[in-house]
Amino acid sequence: LVDRNGGEAGPLGQALAESGLLERLRGLAEAERRPSAALCEDLWWNAQRRADLRAYDDAVARLYRLAEAAIQARLFVNHGIDTGKVPLERLSEAFRSERPNLKPDAKTGCCQLALSDARALLAELEPASPVPGFWANGTP
Repeated sequence: LVDRNGGEAGPLGQALAESGLLERLRGLAEAERRPSAALCEDLWWNAQRRADLRAYDDAVARLYRLAEAAIQARLFVNHGIDTGKVPLERLSEAFRSERPNLKPDAKTGCCQLALSDARALLAELEPASPVPGFWANGTP
């Protein structure tokens, strides 16, 4: 869609730019590298399409992934935390003490947060945020 000089390539690139979709596609491409609102939007529309096709199990799975991505995006965008590699020092003592199984990687000193732990971390960092409230009692 973009030529080597940075311009839109051909009629498809021009049509995408004129329709406003080019920026959305670029945002989604960027989302592959980090959690973002563009990824959340894409997951929402994807779930809608699957529901329209009556693939309800698949639609629900995509909505679950949307809930997960919303938490990951919020942590990444607002706090610079990648749930796949969280430095132990970024977690409060109280958070770590409540999760004795949370072990950092020996080489990097980082740990991975499960969805329930990521939700709990977001709730700790942003007590007023509605995002962690997707779950009652920390379970989907």
